[in-house]
Amino acid sequence: MLIGIDLGTSMIKAAAFSPEGDCLAVASRKPNLRYLGRERIEQDFEEVVAAVGEVVGEVLAATGRTPIAVGVTGQSDGLWLLDERGYPVRRARRSPGGRGNPFRRAATGHRSAR
Repeated sequence: MLIGIDLGTSMIKAAAFSPEGDCLAVASRKPNLRYLGRERIEQDFEEVVAAVGEVVGEVLAATGRTPIAVGVTGQSDGLWLLDERGYPVRRARRSPGGRGNPFRRAATGHRSAR
């Protein structure tokens, strides 16, 4: 069994798949986002870790199997500050909009980014 974990802004998800690609189980949680105005969002690192543990636990319980591999994908932006022990210094800063798009266009030359 393979497990995929998606740490999205709108949903934290885990899904289990057979080696042939059949979906065996899916679980998700809506993350707790703190909206601070002007396209500023914060997320608590510990809450994200707890949500991942919950969705992965549900998928493992539903399948009764042990994964042979785990893949993780994350959010495309944000600032997650950790101390020297790997603990969060503060809530993560997130940007829901396209504030970074002018920089991406300048760096890549692509105009498709809004």
